Amino acid sequence: MLKQFKHLKNYLWKSPFHIKYYGLFVILVGLTSGCVSNYSSYSTQDSTQDSMQVKQVLEDNKLEVDGLGGARVVALTPDGSQLLVASADDNSLAIFNVDADFQLSFNRVFKNNSTIDGLNGATSLVFSPDGHCVYVVSYYDSAVAIFERDEKGSYQFKQVIRDGLAYEDVFSDEESVHKRDKLGLRGAYDIAITTDNTQLFVASVASNAVAVFDIYKSGNVVFNQAIRDSDNKEYGLGGAVNVIITPDNSQVIIAGFNENSLTIFNRNANGGLGHSQTLINGKGGVKNMIAPQGLVMSPDGNYL
Repeated sequence: MLKQFKHLKNYLWKSPFHIKYYGLFVILVGLTSGCVSNYSSYSTQDSTQDSMQVKQVLEDNKLEVDGLGGARVVALTPDGSQLLVASADDNSLAIFNVDADFQLSFNRVFKNNSTIDGLNGATSLVFSPDGHCVYVVSYYDSAVAIFERDEKGSYQFKQVIRDGLAYEDVFSDEESVHKRDKLGLRGAYDIAITTDNTQLFVASVASNAVAVFDIYKSGNVVFNQAIRDSDNKEYGLGGAVNVIITPDNSQVIIAGFNENSLTIFNRNANGGLGHSQTLINGKGGVKNMIAPQGLVMSPDGNYL
């Protein structure tokens, strides 16, 4: 397992997806040419041609912009007023204001310091449906950092959830480290939230697990359970690197990088998870699914 994890670490952290040297954020806008056809059927002759044009370029450490070093994920707040960027090299959460013409202006950046914890190697983020909270997961801190929007509309650091494992422990295969990995967040890499704002799910590559947290009406986040690859030989959670939830909140799906797998859990009305199936490359007709590290689902939930 240690050998597999080293391969995963090298592939993910040193791949082109880890933009270490540039720190650029480019906004493209679509320009429509031609005319819109009244025909409902599609043909190449009648289709509208779209081209893309650069609208704005923001660069790390230029024009007072910060927090874009090794940018991993970007997301708009539900109301569209701000754009947030989680960056692994800057260990940060950067916030940009968005105007009516979608022009961005730098607002502020949160970085690991004496009062803010849990952003070391930030890899992914997710908003609560109302935009009141943003949850950021970090690979090196093996943590979930929570930021809350105040009455003025600005995000403030609220808390961090972590076992307190050191950076070196992320890469350790010692039994003592496994015992201290209570939350299943070692090497936290991706996060998802239910549309009803009741649960969070974190995929962690070193814990080989999906961690489940309950969100109370008060906003407090409480650990529920960690489902690990070692719990059941049918699971395919080795190198769990991505997690999504179906639009109706009925299923949780995890990509297992090390096992070339997709694992599906059914979710009941109380938020409990039960294993449904595991799809593995080379088995049951599954082909060309090697080292999966990204999932997306159609809006109707019928296609993955």
